Amino acid sequence: MAAPTPISNLITGTVMFNRMIQEIIAGQTPFTLTQYRILFYLQICADDARRIRDIAHVLSLSTSTVSDAASELEQAQLVCKFEMPSDLKAVGLQITGEGLEQLTAAQEAVVQGSQFYWDILGEETQESFFTAIQLLADIRQLDAEKVLGIPRGAAYPFVSRTHLARYTSWFKSTYNLSLVDVRILFLLLETGAPMRISDISHLLNEPASTVSSATRSLYRVRKVVERERKPSNKRETIISLNDSGRALAQEIMDRFVSWCCHELHQTREEFERETLGRTHARAIPTAQDRIFGEKLESW
Repeated sequence: MAAPTPISNLITGTVMFNRMIQEIIAGQTPFTLTQYRILFYLQICADDARRIRDIAHVLSLSTSTVSDAASELEQAQLVCKFEMPSDLKAVGLQITGEGLEQLTAAQEAVVQGSQFYWDILGEETQESFFTAIQLLADIRQLDAEKVLGIPRGAAYPFVSRTHLARYTSWFKSTYNLSLVDVRILFLLLETGAPMRISDISHLLNEPASTVSSATRSLYRVRKVVERERKPSNKRETIISLNDSGRALAQEIMDRFVSWCCHELHQTREEFERETLGRTHARAIPTAQDRIFGEKLESW
């Protein structure tokens, strides 16, 4: 079975990296991932406060999700709420001194907890990743000095999570497909052959139950894949793209690459060389084994 091509590696590597960071935040800080991201964003804003709906937009979260998390942070005296002078109907958030202190401690935990990852990837690769931080510094609503003053091992996960959330939202809003749906379509398109659910699960690092549920929806609702039982083992399901599925997967992939180029301010050649050329450890077998502790036979 052929190894997945770089687009699959880019997405799967990003997903796995963000899961690692989420586990660090959940296990070593007092915050949920959403609370951490809100505080982080408030820390680097050019203004003293931001409206809840603006925070929700940037973080690709619902307004209600941000509002609920903000209420918990307010109760812990880590943020304060107030009316925005420019919009009396809006609620603004501002990080408090205590919030900044706890966030700084949490950022140190993220840096220390993920340092082994960067050590394994090596200095050259990590430097190419860290260039993405400059994209934050160039955003008008953010304070470049604050952004660049944060340890890079803490700033990069915020950038990576923001990109993951944004293209997950893009898949949903543009095609009404989940991230897992798209990853399955891309993998099938790139391998160019039918695949067992167990193989898809293995390569995407997703539970077989998740993959099975997604492929049922792609088969019954979207009608872009075919499902059949393996002749030699009736308990195994084989998934393949039909003509409509191949056309849809290719369209999404082409538009996704164009969207990434726009987001990253890169030409297609730069994207292929610099972004796909050095994906997360998902594309580096030895690093994959050492970081995530599993041997992928497909390599």
